[in-house]
Amino acid sequence: MAVDHATVFNLLAPLPGGVAVGHQQLARRGDLIVTAELANGTHFGTYSGIRVRIVRHDTGSELGSNTFDFESHRTIPPRTSGQMHPTLDNLDQLHKSEHLHPEPMRQAITQYLAVFADSPPAQVKAPSRVRINGRADTVQAALTNPPTATSATASPAKPRTR
Repeated sequence: MAVDHATVFNLLAPLPGGVAVGHQQLARRGDLIVTAELANGTHFGTYSGIRVRIVRHDTGSELGSNTFDFESHRTIPPRTSGQMHPTLDNLDQLHKSEHLHPEPMRQAITQYLAVFADSPPAQVKAPSRVRINGRADTVQAALTNPPTATSATASPAKPRTR
């Protein structure tokens, strides 16, 4: 029986509390959406680790992404990493034989996500004064008294001289 992505995500659980959907796992962290997907390996149908992306819910902008390798985080035994190219099936087999160790990778992902968890939303300071038709005004006054067609043509522009 073939193993699907959801099964592997449930075994690895890179995002505690996340939900496996299609070929990725999704989780909400405040106003952030975090996705985890299997990172493609060097051979077709193999995987080298987990790629994590952090996206702002309100803007859809990606704040960061990182790949966590199975070998670097000792998720699979070192003796098999050089001999085996992880597939969905053999990741499941490693789990059944108790040779799959996702905890170090999970901890690394949690530490990575903590960097973004305390990030305050970007603050953009609005200008306090604006210039309309050569006249400086406060933003509030410009919004309540927009220039009219007659006020825009009342003082013609001076011709440029060189």
